[in-house]
Amino acid sequence: MGLAARALAITAREGAELEKLARAHSTPRQGAPRARILLLAAAGISNSEIARRLETSRPTVLDGRKRFEAERLVGEFVDELGITGNRGARNRACR
Repeated sequence: MGLAARALAITAREGAELEKLARAHSTPRQGAPRARILLLAAAGISNSEIARRLETSRPTVLDGRKRFEAERLVGEFVDELGITGNRGARNRACR
C-alpha cells in the first residue's frame, strides 16, 4: 500500500454532489470515476490505493486531486464531471 495521503478537504455540499455524481447513471463516462477518486481522497485513502481500487493510474489520481483543489466544483472541472448547464448545482457546490 502507498504512503498515506493527506485527506482531501471537501465541504458537506461538495461531498453530497460528488456522491450524487458517482452514483448517477447519466454522469458522463469519465465523471463517475473522477468523483470516486475525490471521495476516496477525502476519506484519506492513499493515491496508490485509490489508483488500484479504481483500476487507473496514480498520475490520474494526482491530477484529479490537484484540479479539484485548484478549481473545486466550478468551471471546466464541473463540466467534465457532468454538471454542464446545471448552474444551480454549480453555485450550491461552491458555497
